Amino acid sequence: MRWRATVAAALLAAVLLAGLALRAHAVRLCGEIAGPLEQTAEALSERKAVSLDNIVTARENWNNALPFFSALITHEWLDGVTEGLARAEGFLLCEEDSEALAELRSLLILLKRISEYDRLSLRNIL
Repeated sequence: MRWRATVAAALLAAVLLAGLALRAHAVRLCGEIAGPLEQTAEALSERKAVSLDNIVTARENWNNALPFFSALITHEWLDGVTEGLARAEGFLLCEEDSEALAELRSLLILLKRISEYDRLSLRNIL
């Protein structure tokens, strides 16, 4: 009987640790994607010259992270990021800085929402 309780406690701990590890990985991936977007948004806000390198980097990071996020996050949010990256790149190519900045800010909000999805809190536990 004692070994069953030990196995049950070990399984519960493993599930909790796996969940925490997946959450940490999702937050790290969102940070890798958001970083270049934040740099581009800052440059646009300060009316500095903007290159497409940051958008390309963010899109590559997003495409690499997409299989992971597809297992965890609703596809509407994932499609929103994919489409937002394409729109932001298009606006930058057309030199529509205000539209690109608005799109980048929307992307950053969506990435923040994704990184905070299912965050462990007292409200979630109760």
